[in-house]
Amino acid sequence: MSLRQIPLDPGGALLGRLFGRMLDEQSSQQATQEHHRAEVDAGLVGREVGPYLLLELIGSGGMGAVYRARHRTQKLDRDVALKLVRDRGAYLTVRERFLQERDILAQLHHPGIAQIYDAGETDDGILYFTMEYIDGVPITQYCKDYVDSVADRVRLLQRVVTALGSAHRNLVIHRDIKPSNVFVTRQGGEVKLLDFGIAKSLGGASDLTNEASPGPMTPLYAAPEQFHGRPLSVPTDIYQTGVLIFYVLTGNKPYRADPGSPIAWSRAVTEEEPLQLQQAFDMAARGGAKTGEPIWYTSAKVRAVRKQLRGDLNAIVRKALAKDPDQRYHSADALQTDLAAYLAGRPVVARHGGRLYRISRLLRRNLPATLIAAIASVVLTVVVTLGVTRVESERDLAVAAAKVATQEARRAELTRDFLLDLIARTDPTEPARGSVLSASDYLEWAARQVDSGLEGVPEARAQVRAAIAQSLEHLEGPARALPLHTKSVEELRRLDSPDARGVLPKLLATQATLLNSAGQTQEAEPVAREMLALTAGDPAWARDRISAMTALAHSLNKRGRSLESLQIRQQILVDRQALDSFDLADLAMDHQNIAVTEVALDRFADAERSYRQSLLMLERSVGAGNPRSVLPLNGLASTLTKLGRYEEAQAVAEQALSVAEASLAPGHFGIANALTQLGVATFNQGRYEEAQRLLAKAESVAGPDDPGKIRPYINLYRAELYLRWGRFLDAKKEAKLAASGMSKIRGPDSPMTLLARGMASYTAFKVAPKKNGESERILREVQSKLAQDSSSSAEEMVQLKPWLAEILESKGAKDEAKRVRIEALAMARRIYGDAHPLVQALREASQST
Repeated sequence: MSLRQIPLDPGGALLGRLFGRMLDEQSSQQATQEHHRAEVDAGLVGREVGPYLLLELIGSGGMGAVYRARHRTQKLDRDVALKLVRDRGAYLTVRERFLQERDILAQLHHPGIAQIYDAGETDDGILYFTMEYIDGVPITQYCKDYVDSVADRVRLLQRVVTALGSAHRNLVIHRDIKPSNVFVTRQGGEVKLLDFGIAKSLGGASDLTNEASPGPMTPLYAAPEQFHGRPLSVPTDIYQTGVLIFYVLTGNKPYRADPGSPIAWSRAVTEEEPLQLQQAFDMAARGGAKTGEPIWYTSAKVRAVRKQLRGDLNAIVRKALAKDPDQRYHSADALQTDLAAYLAGRPVVARHGGRLYRISRLLRRNLPATLIAAIASVVLTVVVTLGVTRVESERDLAVAAAKVATQEARRAELTRDFLLDLIARTDPTEPARGSVLSASDYLEWAARQVDSGLEGVPEARAQVRAAIAQSLEHLEGPARALPLHTKSVEELRRLDSPDARGVLPKLLATQATLLNSAGQTQEAEPVAREMLALTAGDPAWARDRISAMTALAHSLNKRGRSLESLQIRQQILVDRQALDSFDLADLAMDHQNIAVTEVALDRFADAERSYRQSLLMLERSVGAGNPRSVLPLNGLASTLTKLGRYEEAQAVAEQALSVAEASLAPGHFGIANALTQLGVATFNQGRYEEAQRLLAKAESVAGPDDPGKIRPYINLYRAELYLRWGRFLDAKKEAKLAASGMSKIRGPDSPMTLLARGMASYTAFKVAPKKNGESERILREVQSKLAQDSSSSAEEMVQLKPWLAEILESKGAKDEAKRVRIEALAMARRIYGDAHPLVQALREASQST
């Protein structure tokens, strides 16, 4: 085993038969034996071994014990690590391995490999050797304590790979790469590769173990061939290094299986594909790693880390973890080269990229990040669609003649070449205006080139233009994207060719979504219905139909037609589950959309169930701490508040805020929303000053531009807070702001706008009770409008009616006031149930009048 200053791997990786036989019942007995051995080894401290004095036991394992020691006679001001054999019962076997490790270390000279100093045998036959004492910690602990960026961790791992490459060039494979065998010194951060106790010399005799078993190994880091009992070579070390890289970057293991179950783990290693780095990182970040301690990055960096774990870095690790040794890197130097390429932004071998990929790497090194994302989105979307999807579709249908297929392939090639030439002949750093182009400017310039450059392939031209529009939408929002996308849709409608009809439905579904995003929900409905009519009864469009149905349901719900919306969203749930395959996270989104509609219909108990179902599916698919959970958590908090369960609402809002702040960018709508829900739950518990601070913070997070359009809601909730607090002037001001803002984002006659208008009129009455005529008129007006859609406005009516009753009472109309309160009570009981605090308050008020 290795020479180090912390306990050796208690798994006793050198006990060759331990994992090879996979007998779980032996684990308890082995643990007892290991404990006994450690006690015996500790008893040798203070004794002499040859010319060395043993100062401290720093490691104990299956082959030997390791001590911090010092030479008794030489005047060397340094401690050494002394390793000796103390298992007399297995002396011959262990002696052979001991001698092997000594001989292997003697031939390895590299600053990244712990060096051997001396070797000998005591008078009573105990073998020992001394080597470099490493004052450091395992690489995982070092990264956790000192290294908080992906790039710096990759640089550290490069040094591990370099040291390993040196061993390989000396015809030595390590066979036990794992964190406890890779130390980093506390001073200087130097990497030291340890523990060649089960290493194998490729230039010498055959492996010491001849049994048909996995041989000595650490299962968590073992390669597939080790489980199969096949010959080991350099790719074995590459695989183990891939696992090390995986763990250092994500804090998690590469497979879902439990390493504590030998059969399950061996099956995962030999048969299952490893997790994506980002997926494993998300699991570890929420505490899902079951092996070892998660390696945390600071919360401020979590989102950036997740992004960096995709693409090239993920491809490098997956190549290192290939099941087939021939598919891995052929050497440590090759792996090191790809890691260096990743850090420099150059193409990596693991991606097997062609011209398109190489150009993207060139762009990444020379252009702004937002521009790269925009270009990549357009090029990849169109090239994949034209170069793969259409050809695959024709092949699957097996109805196109060879000549037609050739023409289609040629069309795809022309389009691809146009896009690549578009990038290659453009220098965004030297525009005509003499300033650097923004990503949006570049995309709009590219769209103009599309009109002339793809004149002969109108269907492809429409697709490329639409892809550019979608990239613009991500960068600038729907306003700049819609005209471009609409132009593509209209062009395909005019063409009315088979090719156009094969593309138009997808673009219509996207168009409906863009219209909704732009607030043009009325215009979105006919576009979505057109798409659904074009694809009715065609299973090939099943997934795109779900997108169009989602857009249609959103359009209807936003315009008060919530019952229709709910029916469509329930059908979406059925249709998605009927697909050949579907993402559980998408199903979670469907449940979330259903919950939103149920809230609009005042079905709060149903909405709570739907939100919880959404969160459960997200937890199973992407993890409870994933940023996708922020929206349903906020929705659940709001629903619980509506149900009068304020303490539960507060707890859920706090959870939403924790996830949002850890995973979303500062200023994100999800953070502002979580703060808002927390503020509402707080003032409903009577803590007004605390609620005021939370709502002020939410407003600050939203910022002056308010991209999430949450400010009118904050104004409305703040008005309610001030109303309960007795600060009527402040409440009136906030209610008027809420009414103005709601009218702009939801329309003048939406239930929330009408509620804000009603609150403004009631607060005006509270400020000047004698001027009750205008307040009464406005309250009657807004209630009349709300009554026109009783299916989705009952909650607002319940809030408005008691205000009207109070005004009527002030005018002496006590009978009408009592009738209005009784109406409000009946509606509240239907919506909330008898136990709700509002119901109890309305019951008391109606009885007192």
